[in-house]
Amino acid sequence: KKKNKNKKKKQKKKKTAPTPPEMDDDDVCDIEGDGVADLDETEAAQVEIEEKKRRKKEKELNELDSLIESVKAEFGEDGHNEPSSFSEDPLQLPQGEGDIFLINRQKLDGDKELERKFRQQHQSQVHIKKKHSKLRKKTYLVSPKGEWPPLSRVGLSMLCERDEETNTQTFRLKHSSSYQEMQRAFFSAIEGMNIQAVAQLHALSPYHLDTLLQMADMYVMHDNSAQAADLVARCLYALEHAFHPSFNPSTGNCRLDYKYYENRVFFLALFRHINFVAKRGCWGAALELSKFLLLLNPINDPLCALFLVDYFSIRDRNYSYLRGLNQAWGSSRKLTWLPCFAFSLAMCDFMESIETELMDDGDDGEEHAKQNGRAMTKAARDEMRQRADEALEEALLRFPEFLPLMGKHVDPLLTLKHNYFELKYSPSVSEKNVRMLIMLFVERNNSLWSVPSIIEWVDKIGKRVIGKLKSKDEDMELRTSFFEEWRKTQFPRVPMNVQRHVLISNIRPVISLLPRSVTSKTLHMHDPVPPPNSVNMYKGEVSSSSSSSSSARTQQENPGGVVWQFFQALNPLQQIQEFQRQREALEQQHQHLNQEGGVQPRENAEVQQEEAVANWGNVFSSLRSSLDHLTSHFTTNENAPEAFLDGVDDDEFNELVGDDSDNDLVEDP
Repeated sequence: KKKNKNKKKKQKKKKTAPTPPEMDDDDVCDIEGDGVADLDETEAAQVEIEEKKRRKKEKELNELDSLIESVKAEFGEDGHNEPSSFSEDPLQLPQGEGDIFLINRQKLDGDKELERKFRQQHQSQVHIKKKHSKLRKKTYLVSPKGEWPPLSRVGLSMLCERDEETNTQTFRLKHSSSYQEMQRAFFSAIEGMNIQAVAQLHALSPYHLDTLLQMADMYVMHDNSAQAADLVARCLYALEHAFHPSFNPSTGNCRLDYKYYENRVFFLALFRHINFVAKRGCWGAALELSKFLLLLNPINDPLCALFLVDYFSIRDRNYSYLRGLNQAWGSSRKLTWLPCFAFSLAMCDFMESIETELMDDGDDGEEHAKQNGRAMTKAARDEMRQRADEALEEALLRFPEFLPLMGKHVDPLLTLKHNYFELKYSPSVSEKNVRMLIMLFVERNNSLWSVPSIIEWVDKIGKRVIGKLKSKDEDMELRTSFFEEWRKTQFPRVPMNVQRHVLISNIRPVISLLPRSVTSKTLHMHDPVPPPNSVNMYKGEVSSSSSSSSSARTQQENPGGVVWQFFQALNPLQQIQEFQRQREALEQQHQHLNQEGGVQPRENAEVQQEEAVANWGNVFSSLRSSLDHLTSHFTTNENAPEAFLDGVDDDEFNELVGDDSDNDLVEDP
């Protein structure tokens, strides 16, 4: 278009240009002076035009500079509020450490990190712009893809409440009436374990959040991680368009309360998205997203984001962040009492000392180190190496099962053998919980500890500790006895946020170490381990709200565990008792609906009763077949009691299951 415009302008100039009149040789001398004067005037006009353009450009630049200065004065030098805004937060930060809790929004998107790494652009950018042109809101968490359906009205909104004392903003997601209908349909499909209904709901509402996460879990079960990651990203895309205008992740003072059911889907989607981003090797984005997840609720940390930041900070070589976090929260939250921080802080010092040593090698090593801000003298490097050795020694004494558990992934560590580092066969409850935390750290971080330089370092420190243990040093004996008592009493139970973290991470060896009180419950991944102070508008429709009562009843009925359940299954009367309980529950529901005067729920209750009566026929036939089998078995045995050979009397049977002869739904009882 520009070329065509330039051509048209040139053609117009040619047409409008006046044709010079024919002149004789005598006339040329007469007008020569006038021509020079006209040429000077045109040059002066051009100079004046250029001067006007220059002045206009300077004026625009001055206005832009003044605008930038006003923005800096209002929002800070880097676009955020000043770190002093954290000073009145319940988790008070040391002075000068507030910047570690600020999030870089430009690094939240994993796709953009890959573009920066490989300098590649998506091929469908033009198609994406056309398809999502109506959505003018810029997204930072994910980038929309061309094959995604257009995002219309999802039915999500966000409310904001500002706390002036702590200078924090608390947000809450809100469901519209249409979204509530879709949510109830989702609960109905989950209760019935109807995968087809979930798929139909996904086709009907492609941006329903819980359906997207449930479909993602199904794809993970079928080893299709790419499609699962796409669905989770789509879920975050819908959530980001529901953000309140004041919801700014980079400020670090936006809070979401996990007790509200509507907010939990944001935590769960963000946690799953972090795992998928990490699988693509986008360590910077994974770290920023983990910080974001941590700062959504830093006091309670409902999904234990602290167990993620240590791994991603080392992967991203952002050692200063992990040390700053330990300096800010180490004393108040006892971070070194967790295996992930005890070992990762030691590795941070060791890795940084090695990297600075490698940078200093060569003629321009020192200059290169200064340019990267990693310059370090030899004395400082030796001091950091000594600090790393002492931290690793302390971590090995506090968590001795690290060596045998990590040895399953790193064979050279199996050579470090001592009675102190052996796995106990009958640990206490607290010791078993400590083992679970160590196992979680090992399963996630074993790739970092399999590097040859790290193996050599652990082997050296491990042999030093074993030498001190064999020498029976008095100071070492006091330390080991203290840590043994500490492990027996420090972790008597597993907190709810750790339970959620383990279940969502889906690491099988760690899940097997969870207490039976957790694994015996009926769990749903759309709301794993709801908090005790849960505020749920769908409480009567969510099975997870009644899971605790049903699991308690199961424990009372089956106190002996699997063996007891096996023998109970052999008892045919157990099936009749279960049917009787179901029948009583249906009758209570039927009476409750009659009192309310509902028409449609009444029909649903009648359908459920018809299904229950059909199940009654199956139970009756299975009972009779079981009794016939047992009768034929005992007739061959001379010592069988005569009372058992008679089976169950008809009157006793009717008294047990109830007489349904008067039921209108049964034509032939």
